[in-house]
Amino acid sequence: MQKLDSKKIEGIIKQLENAGKGAVRILNEMTDNSLKDSPMEKDPFSNLGLIVATLNRAKTIAAENAQYEGMDADQIAEVQAAAREAEKEALQLAVQEKLAARQPKEQEPTEEPEQTGDNAPQV
Repeated sequence: MQKLDSKKIEGIIKQLENAGKGAVRILNEMTDNSLKDSPMEKDPFSNLGLIVATLNRAKTIAAENAQYEGMDADQIAEVQAAAREAEKEALQLAVQEKLAARQPKEQEPTEEPEQTGDNAPQV
């Protein structure tokens, strides 16, 4: 087994703490200091998971909002309405396809073979 080097461990913990502090500083800038004096800011190392999740969520929102850059409120509303309509149509099409797949396939009528013998139909 490898020997644990406490200096290396302490060093990486310090780097993670500094990274957490920097991340909280950025989050505070983005949210008008809404995290001021929060547990995230007081102990960033213990809250690294939450900090990372918050940053990932902020990144996703920023990417979604980038498409609206330079638009006014009416233009944004039109684009969002068109996107909702397209999503609604796609969902309806998917449901219709699933329903069609569940329907039993129509069988072509088959001709009954002529019966012979005692049970033959009388003409």
